[in-house]
Amino acid sequence: MFDVTDRSSFEACPLWTQKLKKLAKNSSVPGILIGNKTDLISLRDVTETEARQFAEEIGIKYCELSIKEARNVLEPFNILARDFYKLYQTTAGQFREML
Repeated sequence: MFDVTDRSSFEACPLWTQKLKKLAKNSSVPGILIGNKTDLISLRDVTETEARQFAEEIGIKYCELSIKEARNVLEPFNILARDFYKLYQTTAGQFREML
């Protein structure tokens, strides 16, 4: 998650991504990049387009929300739940084929 009004928080995302991939031992784990504080429209410093482009480059989905306004807060959880379920179905299917 990064603050759309703070470019340095967005610019730190590649570092956090590398650390997470290292912890996941480069396995295919669903992820999502979240842009927060979208309610602060006049202070916005990171565009939705550039955030989406970065998320696409690293192979994850992108979602924006405003915790303050409780807007879109559940969306990242719904996206991750669907992605983990798809991963489970694929993994379970591969495991069954091995039996």
